[in-house]
Amino acid sequence: MCDTSNLYDSLEKDCLEALRRRGSTITKLHSHQLTAVRKLLDDKTVIQRVRTGGGKTLVAILMILLPIEFPDKYSAPQSTLVFSPTVALLLDTKRRFENYGILCWGSSSREMANPHCGGASSSNSAFVLNAPDETTSTEITAAVAILVTIEFWDGESRAAQSAREKIADSASIFIWIDEAITAIRTKDTYRPAQEGLGDIPRIYIDSPCLLSDGTWTENLVIEGRSFFKVPLAEVVQTPVDRENLKFRRLTANSWSEAKDCVYTKTNVSIC
Repeated sequence: MCDTSNLYDSLEKDCLEALRRRGSTITKLHSHQLTAVRKLLDDKTVIQRVRTGGGKTLVAILMILLPIEFPDKYSAPQSTLVFSPTVALLLDTKRRFENYGILCWGSSSREMANPHCGGASSSNSAFVLNAPDETTSTEITAAVAILVTIEFWDGESRAAQSAREKIADSASIFIWIDEAITAIRTKDTYRPAQEGLGDIPRIYIDSPCLLSDGTWTENLVIEGRSFFKVPLAEVVQTPVDRENLKFRRLTANSWSEAKDCVYTKTNVSIC
């Protein structure tokens, strides 16, 4: 994607400047955020193990903003594809992206229930379920980021097809699969469509892929690499998880134990 060998020293400065240009007052990034961005710029697949509120979304935002604000320096993808298991999370991600001026388009699995449904726009509507017409295609084409559930992405509606065509026409893309463990845990239960997420990194094999979750255990990292078919995926985690938690979530014996560790901490500081 780009030669980052001479960019590492200035990466944090560029990230902060890109954020500043979008109105941010952030003055310092966490080491795990810079590490993740560096690896993604090198076309790596990154397993991001960061607790809620630890700055996962900002990594995706930086991957979008760097090539926009510094086009002669960073040749990162111009299109972003975001998968999330729930509409609520997509709404939150859309809000965060748009706070930085990132134009998003998204639809949800509700359109799958009625592929021909339409929706009247509203100032309170984050996702308008447009009828699959030319307007929808234009909106998708104009968007920098496409935010979807896997049910919608795999759907037969013309809106879903337009979204896939937008990504197919992009010279390069960045993929973010948020709450990635949900795909592994629900594929055999009430969300069988989640199985399809396991193929996304392989389908877009030349694209950097970020797999985020806060509760990876050692076994789940192994399972995740197999499920997403990325045996060489690299783990990036917050220092606080290694230093200040009474139980290390990465070496927890179970998923529930890993989640419990979030609430069992001492003097946590992620700086």
